Amino acid sequence: DLMAYPDCLVFESNLDEISGYFGDVFRTSTLNFLHKVKKMQKNSFLSKISDNSLKRIIDHIKKERFTAGQKIIEEGTEGKKMYIIIKGIVRVSKNDVMLRDLEKNSFFGEIALLNANKTRTATVTALTDVTCFAIHAKEFKYFAYEDTIQKVFKEAQALRNDTIELSKLHFIKDIGKGK
Repeated sequence: DLMAYPDCLVFESNLDEISGYFGDVFRTSTLNFLHKVKKMQKNSFLSKISDNSLKRIIDHIKKERFTAGQKIIEEGTEGKKMYIIIKGIVRVSKNDVMLRDLEKNSFFGEIALLNANKTRTATVTALTDVTCFAIHAKEFKYFAYEDTIQKVFKEAQALRNDTIELSKLHFIKDIGKGK
């Protein structure tokens, strides 16, 4: 959003006209930026972020690569980034007990950024070679409190609940039988 203060004169121009003034470097960098936005919006998590927030953080989202066996996050350390898996599989564990494995389009690391104490609640280790989008805490704030993103975080948190007891589950029907 732009606000004119106190009074100003605004000119409107299209990309071709601006390129005429500033040259092809401007056009190329603008097209590259738009390409990045479209590519990132294909990710199921990033597609839920508003266009304004996504455009605001797009230059700060970096790809990070991890090799199999490498710890990405360690339990008890300060949370500085959130990750979205592009490729590979990671294992989430707490007190050396495996909680879950996460794959493409899954995200992790957001809990420490949402909580006031910013301490990691679990360790995340790459099971295979992994590529992630990494979003620093500073950029995280640009989208983390949007209603749609809060809903995604709450749903993910509910799915991560590891305190469910088998005795509290109710049988509805068989969905198949093994051979």
